[in-house]
Amino acid sequence: MKAILIIDMPKTCLDCRFCRELHEDIEACCEIVDDPVDDSLCRTIECEYGYCQGKPEWCPIKLLPERRQYNQDYFNGDVKGWNDCLKNIMEGNL
Repeated sequence: MKAILIIDMPKTCLDCRFCRELHEDIEACCEIVDDPVDDSLCRTIECEYGYCQGKPEWCPIKLLPERRQYNQDYFNGDVKGWNDCLKNIMEGNL
């Protein structure tokens, strides 16, 4: 079973509500991903130069896909269904 949590996409890990700084501007961890080799409650974020400026590959936060464009000359149910689903997610009407 999968779930969706709608949040504004953070620019960096330190902007994320799930990032916890362990030592100010030195070390941080993600509270929503377990470390595969450690039984602590968060996964260490490898920070370049001691500051988490990017987003690790393993980050589970993904951008919502874009709406699809379709040709007005014919009906495409797949595109309409895709766009209707995105609309429902964004409006919270699931």
